[in-house]
Amino acid sequence: MELLDVFKKKGVEMSMVKIVWEVQDLDLLVEVTWNILGVIESGRIGCGEKRWDDVLRVFREGNSMKEDVEQFSDDRARMMGWCRIAMVVE
Repeated sequence: MELLDVFKKKGVEMSMVKIVWEVQDLDLLVEVTWNILGVIESGRIGCGEKRWDDVLRVFREGNSMKEDVEQFSDDRARMMGWCRIAMVVE
């Protein structure tokens, strides 16, 4: 039984919604994401600090090839994704 079937039996309706958001500072997004998903409690590993410019470059190059990311010259970006919305039906 799939997870969605379990939700339906519990009175929960699930929907997929396309979301579009604009990031004002792409470098800040990379830094926040890097820190949230970091592998150690103290933050970025040492080589990450030394090679931070490389991390930003790789991120920008990777995103520039994606159809769901539009990068602007002033460090903003428009991104598209999908979000699952759950609603309890009584």
